[in-house]
Amino acid sequence: MSVILPGPTTRQPPASLEQLVEGAGLLTPDTLARARFVGLETGERLASIITRLGFLSEQALATALSRATGLAVADEADYAADPPTSFEAVSARYLRTVKAAPLRETVRGVEVAFADPLDRAPLQALSLASGRTIIAAIGRVSDIEGALDRLYGAAGGSAADADEIDDADLERLADLASDAPAIRAVNRLITAAVEARASDIHLEPTEASLQVRFRIDGALEDQASLPGAMKAAAISRIKVMAGLNIAERR
Repeated sequence: MSVILPGPTTRQPPASLEQLVEGAGLLTPDTLARARFVGLETGERLASIITRLGFLSEQALATALSRATGLAVADEADYAADPPTSFEAVSARYLRTVKAAPLRETVRGVEVAFADPLDRAPLQALSLASGRTIIAAIGRVSDIEGALDRLYGAAGGSAADADEIDDADLERLADLASDAPAIRAVNRLITAAVEARASDIHLEPTEASLQVRFRIDGALEDQASLPGAMKAAAISRIKVMAGLNIAERR
């Protein structure tokens, strides 16, 4: 599972959309401050705010992003006619929130248009949820919204909208799975199991901790528990390592 950001560009892309519009002089500091305030009040993404309020046209924003990243801008006809099969666990609500829509599914991965491809969290979250490589492109906000309306209905959603997991948690799970403490804890756990010649590792979430047991010579033996605060991170990390869908709970 990975993310492909094609290029190359002649210089390092900006770290964020905010850095791009500020550094390139596309928005004045006062206008950017207004956009930030609207975002804090509404939770709306910056790309949506600055185009909806007319601070920048959708085409100007897409062109600036393309120049900065080397990514292609998707045309309206490029968007998928049907949801990719690998996106069954991805909810329409989540795609609407992050302003992303699928273009096509290929042997290389799923091509997805993002209004803000500089925000890496949605790219990583979609890769983890779909189990596929995400190949990023740039999309105009109105094109993305129109594509999602055609795919899922103007007010409807995908089957994943009714799944057990709250789609608002998807980015959080992606971040947790990539968190250094979680990676170290799971690596230590696996190393300890190998050294103990364990055949299985059993994890049992409890209210206060993540109980760990190794099966050694056919018998389960208790090991040091992981703290409760690390439960979600450790489980998400193991799912990532196993190529499982972090959006599924059983």
